Amino acid sequence: MKSKVIAAILAAGTALGAVEASGADTVRFWYHFDNADNPMSALVDTFEAKNPGIKIEAENIPWNSYYDSLYTAVAAGSGPDAAMVKMFAQPRLVEMGALEPIGGRIAGWKGKADIQDNLFNLTKGPDGKNYYMPVQYVALYLYYRADMFAKAGLQPPQTCADFRKAAIALTGGGVYGFGFRGGKGGHDHWASLVLSTGANFKSGGMTSDSAVAATQFVVDLFQKDKVFPPSAPNDGFKEIISAFKAGKTAMTIHHIGSSKSMVAALGDKVSATVVPECGGGRWTAFGDESTAIFAAAENKDAA
Repeated sequence: MKSKVIAAILAAGTALGAVEASGADTVRFWYHFDNADNPMSALVDTFEAKNPGIKIEAENIPWNSYYDSLYTAVAAGSGPDAAMVKMFAQPRLVEMGALEPIGGRIAGWKGKADIQDNLFNLTKGPDGKNYYMPVQYVALYLYYRADMFAKAGLQPPQTCADFRKAAIALTGGGVYGFGFRGGKGGHDHWASLVLSTGANFKSGGMTSDSAVAATQFVVDLFQKDKVFPPSAPNDGFKEIISAFKAGKTAMTIHHIGSSKSMVAALGDKVSATVVPECGGGRWTAFGDESTAIFAAAENKDAA
């Protein structure tokens, strides 16, 4: 599904450009796919075949350093012409004057009707302008090792209390109950267990009794219950997925983008369910991915 959506966006590149590229224009495109099923090379070949005047230099930047590299390159004047970007980066990139508004291009694009209107509204910048072309939007799931759960006589956890009990029961013999992501992107795991309890990012929202208790619950899972691997504070995407596939953790949290490789590696030993209910509610991240043209691009139509 992901590759089909991205293919559609790449194919839309010509339609978004009002002027044909001249000569052999080169577009530097940055993206991040840490999964083994990287579809970008084939998509670039397809795009270049349909747009013979444009050469795409696609560079896969590791996720853990993606935005540090992007911000540094933009500030140094050596950034890409276009790139995959997330919503959290938009305010900073807009403040840096790094993004090219594409509202006019979107308005004149025939393919606009194939994308939900609310996505264009949702992805508008803080100044009300469109800078992002939506690519994919996903929710988080709790992946669990069905074989380990069956052996332990456990059901998929539906509440935080169930989650803790299962994690404790599954920890031992070199296996940890949950692969916690404490490195880059780790806010998703913390938030999945905390933000449904009433904690929020408004003034005082992180210091309320419920917010403090929920965060302490996560800390205790690591320090007291010891159901996270010792490396958890530094673990990122690659570490949590690799550990899960290798049978070193019994549960972890990620979106549907990991499902194909997990099923390929584990077959029916892996399954997924909704994130646990904590404090009377459930929370999941709205995982987003878009593409943007950068203001410094020499040929914005090609980009």
